[in-house]
Amino acid sequence: MERSKSANPQSLLDASWLRWTTIAFFFVLWAIISYRYPVYFQRDDAGMLLWSQQHSYLDCFTPTKEAALLHDNMYRPFRELAFVVQYRLFGLNSRLYHFTLGVLFILSMAFLFKLVTAIRDRSSAYLTILVWLGAINFLLTTLFWFSDSALLIEMLLACAGLYCFVIGFRKSSIGKQILGSLLMIGAFLSHEPSVVILPPAISVFIACEAHSRAWGWKRSVVYSLLPLLAIPLYFLVFPFATQRHDAMNTPIAIIMRGAIERFTFYSKFLASGASGLILVTPTSYYLVSKGLRAKLFPGLGFLAVFSIAVIITLAVISAHLYVLGAFIILLAGILLPGSCRLLAPWAIIPLFGLCFFEAMFRNYLFEISFALSASAAIAMSILLRDLTLWWKEHIKKPIITYAVVAFALLAVVGAGSIKAKKQAALLKLRSDVTMSLESITSHIKRLPANSALVVVDYESMGWKWEDVSRLPDAQKIRTQGAMLPSHHAVEWTQVIGRNDIHVVALSEYRSHPIRYRSGSRVFLWLMTAKDHEYIAGLKLPSRRYASVRRGQARMDLLEL
Repeated sequence: MERSKSANPQSLLDASWLRWTTIAFFFVLWAIISYRYPVYFQRDDAGMLLWSQQHSYLDCFTPTKEAALLHDNMYRPFRELAFVVQYRLFGLNSRLYHFTLGVLFILSMAFLFKLVTAIRDRSSAYLTILVWLGAINFLLTTLFWFSDSALLIEMLLACAGLYCFVIGFRKSSIGKQILGSLLMIGAFLSHEPSVVILPPAISVFIACEAHSRAWGWKRSVVYSLLPLLAIPLYFLVFPFATQRHDAMNTPIAIIMRGAIERFTFYSKFLASGASGLILVTPTSYYLVSKGLRAKLFPGLGFLAVFSIAVIITLAVISAHLYVLGAFIILLAGILLPGSCRLLAPWAIIPLFGLCFFEAMFRNYLFEISFALSASAAIAMSILLRDLTLWWKEHIKKPIITYAVVAFALLAVVGAGSIKAKKQAALLKLRSDVTMSLESITSHIKRLPANSALVVVDYESMGWKWEDVSRLPDAQKIRTQGAMLPSHHAVEWTQVIGRNDIHVVALSEYRSHPIRYRSGSRVFLWLMTAKDHEYIAGLKLPSRRYASVRRGQARMDLLEL
């Protein structure tokens, strides 16, 4: 009788049942989260819903100026198609849109897992998911705004396309390479950062694989550079996409100052607190191990190298050297072994591109986060391998091993619980604020014909959009109106079939009150706590027409 093979950690990691069970677990977990913290439509969603009402499936792929303006002169037909399909299926049932976001995210992570497995191993792939959830979980807000579906579709197609291309290239399968290329083109047509992410990543991958092929250097260079042609081809096919330039006619000194400010802004999210601890520690270890130990001091032991890495990490976090931390993370990605280096351009090119883009939002790190989590996870797998070897050599008593493992697990669970509690509070606040729109909308639908609807725009309070975007999370949620700026409120009234309602900003109404009061009733829509606070100070003559409350949020309609 054949002896059964004993289970070992690696065989468990390789088990297909574990991967499918993990995916099923995340689907169930997301169903619970989306039920516990539902969200409603907000801001940009109104424009996408209005587009979906007025256009067909074919219109999504027609590169008209009108479609381009919907996305700031960018061509994103797959994003439009996703909204049109969902609107045809779900109408205004936001809960189904919300569940779809989670499905897209889980599938994108599944293909990232397969990609990291293909270029490294399964251990690094599992660590990639854990690193993303542990260090970059601030980007989970992407799953609570429907317009961010463009990012999720883009990363799903990008990861799936890269995986198919990598496997097809290694197996010399033209079919899989073509499939991978088509999926990556789909990513181009979902969100434009993939245009500067995927071609360089493929070029680096081919260059790294060239040494195993019987190619001459000329052929290797040509094949490696060939994917880069996709970038100019994209802008040639869709020329209107080149019309967005925030830095045009700006002095170089101002451009560079802005670039430094933006790099510092994004570095803070990557290299501070728990994110810095998880991302900077393994990448610092990898750099010190590959640099100091391999090149200058080969006698350095594991403990010395690890201690240096920990000191660097603590210095970055405690002294707020976030820019240094970001450079460490990026440099480690460049020096990763073999085909893993395809992750470097995936992170570096779009991150430095953001430095020259005027708006600053942490959600812009979403595409980059996939590469950063994977490169940090690969560095972490090397750190854990060296730690395991050192531990086996120097720690002989099993009881010490058990104690350290138990302590580490308790620390992770404790830190995770604190973080989860904080995130849950923010998600609850976001849910309350957005779901209040669902309740107040029923009252807006019943407003008298040809009413004027006044909204407290940011300019009314002396704010700029940039001021709001840089507020701390909780304060930002309490300040951002569900349908502000006012043009989103216009779109929302059209989405719900009240085209007769005239939406006007408070500043405009106060300048010309007679114009809007003539022959119609005027209602003031208060969306946030900031609105209520501001209006209370003005002491405008009014009476409450409708009021809704949900948890920590409140929306009112006042008749002026």
